[in-house]
Amino acid sequence: TATPTPIPSAPTQPAATPISRPSPGGSGLLEWLWRRLTLLRATPTPFQPLAYTPTPEDPPSQVSPTADTPSQAEDIFAAIDFNNPWERIRIKIYPPDRRVNKGKPIVIAFRPGNTCDYRDHTACVNSFTAEAGGRITYLTIHSGVGAEAEPFRLAVEGMGFDQAVYSLRQVQEHLRALEGAKVEIVQGETTLRGLTLVGAGRIPPTRLKDYLNSALPDALEMAAIINPSLSGSLNPSQPLVIFETCGWKMPGEPWLPGITSTNASLYLGVIQQTP
Repeated sequence: TATPTPIPSAPTQPAATPISRPSPGGSGLLEWLWRRLTLLRATPTPFQPLAYTPTPEDPPSQVSPTADTPSQAEDIFAAIDFNNPWERIRIKIYPPDRRVNKGKPIVIAFRPGNTCDYRDHTACVNSFTAEAGGRITYLTIHSGVGAEAEPFRLAVEGMGFDQAVYSLRQVQEHLRALEGAKVEIVQGETTLRGLTLVGAGRIPPTRLKDYLNSALPDALEMAAIINPSLSGSLNPSQPLVIFETCGWKMPGEPWLPGITSTNASLYLGVIQQTP
């Protein structure tokens, strides 16, 4: 009688590792200076900047949808690989006028990562699909000294010694002024144009802990209640890219449990294809 040959079982697929979503702050000036002094004492070499600083390019010209610009029915952001940790992504925001950053481009440059420690210079990427069908790509990007979203934080709130320079009223004016700004997203040879920053808002320290401890759909709902301009991001029918980054301590706002000089509020920006 023939002996049956055992059929090998299919290999077990490892469970997907969840992507963390930490508070996207980073070091302040005091911590940064201490690290620089420690490094200089250990290795007497010329001073070098801590992080890559992108060079903004000229503002983009008006671009109409063409063969390389997908229609509204397509996911324009699919051309960007947000899961590739080896190729840097640059988000370029072009303020409509000189009220923010003197009208100069604001460039957020990062590498995607499964973890996003401040010193790794990576951004955490999460995504989910809204009930209306729009795919939301959610980026958590650090804003400390030398970090990837520092240019955005500087443009919105300025930088004092581990605190914001502009008043809360000025910060809110800057966020409103950025709404409608043209945006480009660049990765390698791919450049997405025809994008707009349709919403910009702020989570104050009184709501920061609840926001960070909420699932993303719930966090967005909270953000839209605080910032009505973000209401379109709650249940979109088209793809969105949303980025978040921390703000520094604002004079006059309270110290609360979990609040630090460089993790005292949170800024959000919502990007979609230009209507």
